[in-house]
Amino acid sequence: MDGRAEGLVIRGGVLVGDILIVDANAALGGPPPIKGRFSALERGSTDLNRTISPDGCAWKDHVTGDSGDAINLIETVLGIPTGKALTWAEDKGLRYAPAKRKRGRPPQPPTKQRVVVAPKAEPVRDGVKADLKLIATYPYQNAEGKTRYEVHRYLDADGKKTFRQGHKGHSDKWVSNLTGVDPLPYRLPKVLQAQTVYLAEGEKDVEALEAWGLVASCNSGGAGSSSSYLTFKKYFRDKDLVILPDNDSPGHKHAAAVADALMGAAKSIKIVELPDLREKGDVSDWKNAGGTPERLLKLIIAAPVMNVALLSEFRARWGIEDKEPNAKVGSIRRIEDLPSLQTWTAQRVEFAVENLIVRGGLNMITGTAGVGKSMLAMYLMAAVAKGERFLGRKTEQLTVLLLDRENPAGVVAERFDLFGLPAVGVHAWGTWLQDEPPAPDSPIVLDYCSRNPSLVVIDTLIRFHGGDESSSTDTAAFNARCRKLAATGAAVVILHHTGKGLTGSNYRGSSDIAGGVDTAYALELNEGGKGLDSLRLRCFKFRVGEMPEPLHIKLEENRFEVTSDPTAEARKTKFQAVIDAVNRSPGISTKSLVDGVRRVGVGRNEADNLIRLAVEGGEILKSSDGRGGFSYQLAGALVVSI
Repeated sequence: MDGRAEGLVIRGGVLVGDILIVDANAALGGPPPIKGRFSALERGSTDLNRTISPDGCAWKDHVTGDSGDAINLIETVLGIPTGKALTWAEDKGLRYAPAKRKRGRPPQPPTKQRVVVAPKAEPVRDGVKADLKLIATYPYQNAEGKTRYEVHRYLDADGKKTFRQGHKGHSDKWVSNLTGVDPLPYRLPKVLQAQTVYLAEGEKDVEALEAWGLVASCNSGGAGSSSSYLTFKKYFRDKDLVILPDNDSPGHKHAAAVADALMGAAKSIKIVELPDLREKGDVSDWKNAGGTPERLLKLIIAAPVMNVALLSEFRARWGIEDKEPNAKVGSIRRIEDLPSLQTWTAQRVEFAVENLIVRGGLNMITGTAGVGKSMLAMYLMAAVAKGERFLGRKTEQLTVLLLDRENPAGVVAERFDLFGLPAVGVHAWGTWLQDEPPAPDSPIVLDYCSRNPSLVVIDTLIRFHGGDESSSTDTAAFNARCRKLAATGAAVVILHHTGKGLTGSNYRGSSDIAGGVDTAYALELNEGGKGLDSLRLRCFKFRVGEMPEPLHIKLEENRFEVTSDPTAEARKTKFQAVIDAVNRSPGISTKSLVDGVRRVGVGRNEADNLIRLAVEGGEILKSSDGRGGFSYQLAGALVVSI
């Protein structure tokens, strides 16, 4: 064998010089020793310059005197630097296992050289035992159709199935785990194009449904990885989902977890239990037993649409402990099971009102009694219900629910008429009804919001708090109840009062009130303003981006309009009085200038301050009048900008 063939992969091994390095697993009939990756050396030619020890673990060159194990052979013969031989070997598909050798004489040339041919063996791709038979490969693709990872289905000698997951790493080398790889729904490109998607527990069942012309999906890992669906909401948003559970306890738990995770994101969800399904059976078994797509369609039509109350009934019947809506499901058993941070940061923040009111979060509007926060909330409800702009910002059209323990029916009805709230998609539940408006996390509210993307207005915090608003413990409990409602995807708006003390300018009560919300706004009267014609909406908390600038608003007939800042206009008028006084009387004295500015309704101190700003801004020039005082004149062409 000439030197040009060195490094050639042949006969299940790699030829290095005149020695064939074969995989320890294939050569020794079992897995390699724990501490290494490959070790078996076999004669690759009849050249007797190098001999191999009887145990196949060492070699010696009787011409040069070199000796060692397989790694030393690679370094010596191929000239690969120390430390890189192992990487080279792994790239060739070999696993290294330095063997323990008894001390004694180095290997001697045998009296008769035996040529050993490496046994043929299938390449081991997943790091699985050689007796496992690969029967199916399931590629998981991203939205663009590129395979991100694969699931391999095996059968062992006893016919028992097992699965392995992996992906191609650097240099297309196979990596037998999904560390750092985000989970994806099976058949994702088809899922994104479909309106109705069938969710099974495994890939085999997905393919059985596809044979009927249906679009189906599942998660890698089956019932043991139900928590993957918590990151799948964006893929299944606004779709009609049919969940087909396996007929066993893990299958029931998985179906409940999937429904729980996707409720509020999907347009509708149905859990369909297949009749006459054997214990531990799945949809593939049902199909093989005579199930047809026509029969499946009848079952789907008869099945009720999932909601929070119905899911609780399923759990009770299946003997599953009921959980809070959209609570996290599954468990992380290894650090490697943690999804990458990009899975979560890639999920964009959604707004009911562009860069103002967050969906799936808590928003708060505070103000003094009678300032107009309920009126503004009513206008917000009307804009969102109709999909119209709110204070000049885009809205997402949502259904609207008002939970009101503050106002009588007549007041609410009058405001509904004023802002033109539509009759469809808007619901108001107040104290005028026999049944008091329920808590934010009541089953009836959660059920509605899980089925209908909603804006929910709670008027007011103290009426729904259920405790002492100054208590951090009671407030934390109230926030938790509101968070359950927000977890359905609802945009929750809480109205609250301002009060006295350190936080009086923003809100009343415990600091946890503001600490528990995502956005918070104070509705205030502008300086010198009266009533609803001169208000300011000032943001004092915004954890989802850059804090919005204050909005100056006023009520114009049946809508709130954004106006210019009246205080800025007043400041501009006063500043212009300084310029006009100097323009009329060049060389005017300080006293005369102050008197002239005060004629527009400012005090002495404010007039002095305005003159100082004009000088510092280069609008007017200040110079000595030679008598211990100062005179003023214009600096030149003026561009007034406040």
